[in-house]
Amino acid sequence: MKSKLLSFFLLTTISGFSQNFILDEDSGILPVQRNWDEVHFQDIDGDGFIDLFTGGAASNYATFGRMYKNDGTGNFILDDDTTFIKKREGGLAFGDVNGDGFPDMIVSGGFGSPGENQVGLYLNDGDGNFTENLNNTFVTAREGDIRMFDFDNDGDLDIIISGLISSNNYALHLYQNDGTGNFTLNSQSGLETFGLYYAHLEIADFDDDGLLDIATVGKVSTGAQLSKIRIFKNNGNSTFTLMTQSIFNHTAKGALKVGDIDNNGTIDIVFIGNGPASSANFSGYNSAIFLNDGNANFTKAENTPFIRHTDYPSIALADFDNDGFLDVITSGRVVQSPNTHAIHFYLNNGQGNFIEVEDIPFTAHNYGKLTVGDVNNDGYNDLLITGLGDNNTAVAKLYINNIGVLNVDNKESFKFKIYPNPVQDFLNIESFSNDNLKSFEIYAINGSLIKQNIIQSNSSIDVSFLSSGVYILSITTEEGNVNRIKFIKK
Repeated sequence: MKSKLLSFFLLTTISGFSQNFILDEDSGILPVQRNWDEVHFQDIDGDGFIDLFTGGAASNYATFGRMYKNDGTGNFILDDDTTFIKKREGGLAFGDVNGDGFPDMIVSGGFGSPGENQVGLYLNDGDGNFTENLNNTFVTAREGDIRMFDFDNDGDLDIIISGLISSNNYALHLYQNDGTGNFTLNSQSGLETFGLYYAHLEIADFDDDGLLDIATVGKVSTGAQLSKIRIFKNNGNSTFTLMTQSIFNHTAKGALKVGDIDNNGTIDIVFIGNGPASSANFSGYNSAIFLNDGNANFTKAENTPFIRHTDYPSIALADFDNDGFLDVITSGRVVQSPNTHAIHFYLNNGQGNFIEVEDIPFTAHNYGKLTVGDVNNDGYNDLLITGLGDNNTAVAKLYINNIGVLNVDNKESFKFKIYPNPVQDFLNIESFSNDNLKSFEIYAINGSLIKQNIIQSNSSIDVSFLSSGVYILSITTEEGNVNRIKFIKK
């Protein structure tokens, strides 16, 4: 499928969204930084709720690897701190490698000399208990990334590992699965000569031939000047070929995500990080959207609205308002002030244009990750922010998404906020308009009505009788206006 070149521009900004993402003050997730890609949500025990693994380091740079189980309401409980390797600046991937139906895990990382690098493959018993598989020998690498994907279409998951092996020795190693979780290095894949570190890997079928291709960005030398965004085409015979495109001249310390940005059925690329320097941009810090014509030929979109970041930034590419279009959040150090971090949220209107959301509650960090998942099973993507901020302190901040409850056409007209949220006993309502409050309804997240009543003059609602969970509050005014917002009952 061919795609037309779209001009991406900033239409406007949306304010008043700050109440739509609620910081969970008691998520149970411990602060972590230097987690290159070692933070992922995954339902490890089959209970229908996504759990969490975090690798990286604390504020004092002590390394760890921690698994959390979700209690069903989005609260995370430490389940195992001893089984997994404790490393930072590595990669992580979940997938069923031995065909038993349970998600297994591989994680990499290092600290100190290259001799401290580790890679561990862990098999899941189905209840979320993991045992290290010592039957395989993988390259030990750090400052890289890992993915599981079926590159040869034989029905099982293979593994690709990138990162720093030793001084001036970098990995892009592909391991083929025999179907039982035993892996053999494919030394003839054509990838080994393109090893890299500070790496991000993305897997997608870029040319729509039914075979999964590979996109990479990262350093390929200690000087870092030779690093490029690269697309490796899957030839279908266990080999890959670099698709040389001059437009991919963006260098290291960057991040990329892939998805159908313009809704034409092809997989595009979002990039932030270092790029080519110019008289107008002497530092080379850059951001870009690369549009795919369906044959893996990419064109850089003009007038990209995204603020530029550098220094190990992160991207979240997901549908946050449930309108069917991929939105973008970026975080990292900003160009204009080297010691300041920034985070920006852009809604995709479905026509290739992005609208920046103002007054967002998120805090900005680098050396971390933006991780997306529906932690409370309400149908809306939540956001976990990890990393290092301006005060040199590690964080783990989980924000619960309330955007999806609002009607798409009503996003700019929401006239009330509620607090506290999460709430224990009484939910207070504050009006931003001259409308008179009339009545309220409380719905379960499945839409069933729980309670309705008039709103008293003190604009406070007793919710102490509710069980812990997520609910929808619907407010009707004397003028007939209706607004809805989610709240969390502790």
